[in-house]
Amino acid sequence: MTIDQIVQWAWIALLVLGPPAIWLGLRRVSAAGKLRFYLLRRQRAVAGWRFILMGIASLLAAVAVFRFGRQAAYLVVRPTPSITPIPTVTQTPSPTLTLTITITPSISLTPSITRTPTASVTPRLPERLEIFFQETITPRADVLISPILVAESLTPGNLAVDPEEEFEGPPDTLYGAFTYDNFDNGVRWTALWYFGEEIICYESEPWDGGTGGYVFT
Repeated sequence: MTIDQIVQWAWIALLVLGPPAIWLGLRRVSAAGKLRFYLLRRQRAVAGWRFILMGIASLLAAVAVFRFGRQAAYLVVRPTPSITPIPTVTQTPSPTLTLTITITPSISLTPSITRTPTASVTPRLPERLEIFFQETITPRADVLISPILVAESLTPGNLAVDPEEEFEGPPDTLYGAFTYDNFDNGVRWTALWYFGEEIICYESEPWDGGTGGYVFT
């Protein structure tokens, strides 16, 4: 569950609890006037006013959480994502050695090495999948995502438990956990799982996890 969802559930719960508390308090205050004894009437009225005040406080708290809850939550729990580096494939130069022999009193060797230019590759979707992921919504330029930690299990807060780089077994399920920030709902995101050069699993759907938090694939 993301931070945005927790804040949303909090103000909805406070909003739902407020009216019943006020109604119950009014009932008790009204019933107190029908009692014959002063002490019982006073106790019932005081209890009724407490419920009314609790209901009003609950409604005010719901408004405050709706208005300021998200900002306050991010001041306490702030994701610390880092920009995912773009992998660069560097090809090993293949030297070409040319020997030139001159028949003189001394033999001189003239080596000539030709270096192959280094190629930089930008990651992209495989051609067979590009036709499924045609989007017109452009993500924000300041989107942040942390390095992905792979593990066999997660905590209730979507954090990787004992992440590893190699697994034996093989395991039945692997989770890729990461933090994110500056996301927009509705922008498509895609996760591709490779085994060697073969895609064995992928998911692609519009984002619905809110601006920032902890998530997994």
